[in-house]
Amino acid sequence: MKDNDVVYSFKSFKVIKKYNHFLIINTRKPFEDGHTHIEGDLDTCIAIIKTVYNEEEPMSRNIHFLTSLMRLSSNRKYRLKIDELIKCIKYEVP
Repeated sequence: MKDNDVVYSFKSFKVIKKYNHFLIINTRKPFEDGHTHIEGDLDTCIAIIKTVYNEEEPMSRNIHFLTSLMRLSSNRKYRLKIDELIKCIKYEVP
């Protein structure tokens, strides 16, 4: 990763623009465990970073969005909280 590839940076988070998606990396985690691919726009990437950084309960119930939060977070308790939310969404009765 070269610095000129980074389109947004906040604390330990970096956003890289790829051909048809963005790559968000938490540089404080091993790459395999601390990155996610986002097909949205840069605003979506920033929202994900801010949500993880502030350890907020996300408004979104999109499984990919929530999984991205888990992958980027370094906080075990926060990851468990998001994992529980994902399980609740997956097993909701319509």
